[in-house]
Amino acid sequence: MTRILSVICFLTWLAQPASAQFDSISRPAPVPFRATYQIYAGTQLPFQHVAGVEVRPIRQFSVFGQVGFPSVPYTKWMLTHFSPENRDIDYKYVRDNLQSSISYGVGGRLHLGKWRVSGWWQRLNYKVDGTPKRLVEAFAPDQARTIENITSALRPILPGIVDFYENQDLTPTGHFSQVGLSAGRTFYIPQVPRLSISTDLGVLYSARINTKVDRLEPAFLREFAETNILPLIDEEIKKQFESRFIPTLSISVAYQIR
Repeated sequence: MTRILSVICFLTWLAQPASAQFDSISRPAPVPFRATYQIYAGTQLPFQHVAGVEVRPIRQFSVFGQVGFPSVPYTKWMLTHFSPENRDIDYKYVRDNLQSSISYGVGGRLHLGKWRVSGWWQRLNYKVDGTPKRLVEAFAPDQARTIENITSALRPILPGIVDFYENQDLTPTGHFSQVGLSAGRTFYIPQVPRLSISTDLGVLYSARINTKVDRLEPAFLREFAETNILPLIDEEIKKQFESRFIPTLSISVAYQIR
């Protein structure tokens, strides 16, 4: 019986086309995809420089997390070229006194061969130096007289309020929550298989903006700032920059560590 089955199997193999016979013998078994990990660094015009980690659990999809270092020169350029026509804000003062702090973001990518489509969320943080008085004059000049009248009225019951308003630095932080979508291509370096360069062109949407002060003591000064000054700054920044689309170009270098 065993000999009969062997003959049947041999005849079945002979009945196949020659190419199929050859493929069944010589074709190697497909190599399963192994998850890869890579680190990358690059620049995201016109916002920041970034560094991050990307994990690719399957061939077609990856996730990434990154930290950003908002570039003051980039932001000054953006304020010059993308500022709305309504120039209520003193953009020159903002550019001259702008600081940046670390930002962060997370996202995912769909890989189509060497091409890729990315979607992500990021939060950018910017600070502007200045006394409360100068910040009000820069962001909401039409409200400057009103705030001065409030400080004068509070002077008898809150000693030091006028000095705080006119002389102490406030340095509020603007938090920009953005979502982005981009498409790009990866270029592999033949001499260094683990090294690659990627370019992505996309758009960012400023979904939410809020302004806060990290540390301010004593409590009555914080309450004064949060009630009278920060809402003015927050309103003007939102009016100018919230719900806006801004094009972005990213260039990054990645190294696969596994």
